[in-house]
Amino acid sequence: MSTPTPSPEETPFDPHAFPADLVAAQRELAEAYAALHTLQKRLPWSREPQNPRSPSPS
Repeated sequence: MSTPTPSPEETPFDPHAFPADLVAAQRELAEAYAALHTLQKRLPWSREPQNPRSPSPS
């Protein structure tokens, strides 16, 4: 016979037991963010502030 699966009430809470697909998605997001940051550092327009608009003549 097989051992019955414990119910959620019987299983102790483990704060580090993340689903593998969630960990993979978080890692993929972190890598995409790092790639975006690297790209933005190479583009001058993404780091330089825009010139304020001059007031229009009345």
